Amino acid sequence: MTKEAANALKEVSKYLYEKGYLIKIYDSYRPQRAVDFFVKWTKNDDIKMKKYFYPDLEKKDIIPGGYVASKSGHSKGSTVDLTLFDMNKGKEIDMGGTFDFFGEISHPDYLNITDEQKQNRQFLIDSMRKFGFEVIDTEWWHFYFKNQPFPNTYFNFEVSRESLNNNKKNEDEFIIIFIKYLLVFAFGIIIGIVAFYLIKYKKNYKKNSDIKFDTLI
Repeated sequence: MTKEAANALKEVSKYLYEKGYLIKIYDSYRPQRAVDFFVKWTKNDDIKMKKYFYPDLEKKDIIPGGYVASKSGHSKGSTVDLTLFDMNKGKEIDMGGTFDFFGEISHPDYLNITDEQKQNRQFLIDSMRKFGFEVIDTEWWHFYFKNQPFPNTYFNFEVSRESLNNNKKNEDEFIIIFIKYLLVFAFGIIIGIVAFYLIKYKKNYKKNSDIKFDTLI
């Protein structure tokens, strides 16, 4: 996630923790290449997961229904899919629907669920709004940071073990370079201090020598 969204989500987490809840994150940053794959999937004949995620929809209706888009907020880096975990009960709270289900029951304002489930959804939404997030119309778990720093940018860099290792390598190289510059800077200060005292000593020595010479005369 972007730093701005991550910091805001951290505040959400702290707020909810004090109330006895943890946040469970399903998804966050998603590169554009992954979104392109989803779009491609909606156009093929694969329906193995239909009964689990879109039993009442045809695949051709998934994009028009707003459940998959060719451009996703996830690619902007300030969007997160999540739910709540009740620490006292040791389980997720009941939201009246499952994550990534394509249907009206996933809409935040869906009415044909229990009062408790409605309250749970509203509690999550209110908690996220308190720190600058907003929910979308079709998914109760999907929130975007309103003051996102890249509202018109869809990133495509991959997230993989290799890319994370490369980032760590770059961080290590930066630290090494920083330490080298710091040592050079410190060495320069030491040289300056030594030079200052040598010059001061030389002046004092010359002054004392002149005094002794005058005394002899």
